[in-house]
Amino acid sequence: MPAQNDKYTNDSNLGYVWGRIRTLIGNMIVNKVDKETGKGLSTNDYTTEDKTKLTGISAGAEVNSIETIAVNGTVISPDANRKVSITTPTKTSDITNDSDFQTGTEVSTAIDEAISGITGIEFNFDYDTVAELPATGATGTIYFIPDQNCFEETTDTEFIEGKKYFEKNQQDQFVPTTDTEMVSGKTYYTLKTGLNTYDEYVWSIAKQSYEMFGSAAIDTTLFWSKSELVALTNQEIDALTPLT
Repeated sequence: MPAQNDKYTNDSNLGYVWGRIRTLIGNMIVNKVDKETGKGLSTNDYTTEDKTKLTGISAGAEVNSIETIAVNGTVISPDANRKVSITTPTKTSDITNDSDFQTGTEVSTAIDEAISGITGIEFNFDYDTVAELPATGATGTIYFIPDQNCFEETTDTEFIEGKKYFEKNQQDQFVPTTDTEMVSGKTYYTLKTGLNTYDEYVWSIAKQSYEMFGSAAIDTTLFWSKSELVALTNQEIDALTPLT
């Protein structure tokens, strides 16, 4: 993310940037070097000494030719056609297994033996929406605590099946209602849509405490505010785009 003292270009100074680019291209055209007929971009420095050196080399000469080939210290002589044939391993059975690598069958057997005593793994969790965490949590239960800023008064005239409704307790906290039907004159609330509305907790047996693994809070400290956005000035653009 950019630092908070970085600046941006807007629709006003973007036109100024294009003007600088046009001026820069114009300067490049003025200072360009025209091509001359019969000349390239570099000179040919091939000398008489170089030519004499090449002339003295016999046709077919091989300065870097290989004279001897050895495999694992054993010299192999070319055949009548000056060809050397070297046999290389093409499968693992051609190589000595001095590091005791396991075959696929051996690995599968080892895995089968390791898990032979496991009959099954089950993950069963209960879910409980509460206004506050109980003193001691239940094993295998995920506790949802609604964020107090994520509620709104419902306009429903009766409970809708599958929808969660809340009311305020004496501590002015939102708690799930236990009413089976709406009570006249009583205010009910529902969670606002499109929001992360719960803090999630589980009880740790080892630590004998709760562990939060999900939060409705959003950290906005790394976000810019509109007032912190500052446009580049023409002078700053001049410094970034020198014309020479």
